[in-house]
Amino acid sequence: MRSLPPHLQFGLLTDVTELNLGRNEITGTMPSEIGRMTKLVTGGSYGLVRENQLTGSLPTELGNLQIKSGVLFYYNGLSQTIPTQLGRLTALATALALQRNVLSGTLPTQLGSLAATTELVVGSHPCNEYSVSQKCPSCMAYDDFGACIQVPESSFSGSLPTQLGRLSALTRFELKARCSTTEKPVVSPLHPTAPLLRIATHLC
Repeated sequence: MRSLPPHLQFGLLTDVTELNLGRNEITGTMPSEIGRMTKLVTGGSYGLVRENQLTGSLPTELGNLQIKSGVLFYYNGLSQTIPTQLGRLTALATALALQRNVLSGTLPTQLGSLAATTELVVGSHPCNEYSVSQKCPSCMAYDDFGACIQVPESSFSGSLPTQLGRLSALTRFELKARCSTTEKPVVSPLHPTAPLLRIATHLC
């Protein structure tokens, strides 16, 4: 495990177009200075900061970015609410993935402004991500060798924002599904022209 180098000042990396820090066992919090990287275009093949051990909240300054792809935050320990400022990532044309964290609160209505986003995954159950022959216990998953591991999961409340119906480019929306390899999540179109989307039956 390692923390971000103290000399790495994100606020000075204003000409960087790709930031690829995924799968590096990084600990600590995400610096708010990342919002100054206004030329950032992609999180690369490893998706910005996915699969690390980051904690704390998502910086509201992320909304200042003009990033188009690779906005993957999953498999960390990020907590608190989803910043409403993420709704300003209007250049994002791929996935916004937030699953496998410990986020809470309501889903921001501002996410309905992500008109070009094709996938919105704010929470999912391990049984939807792993092919296993046995029933998956709540909040558990299986690694590549079949061992059962504990994983975090967010818990959201409230109702689904009606503004999500504006996401005409969306092909996948996943919130949270039941933990069973035999049960299938409810599918429902959020937009008349969009394909059927995988969607949770309800919020907790």
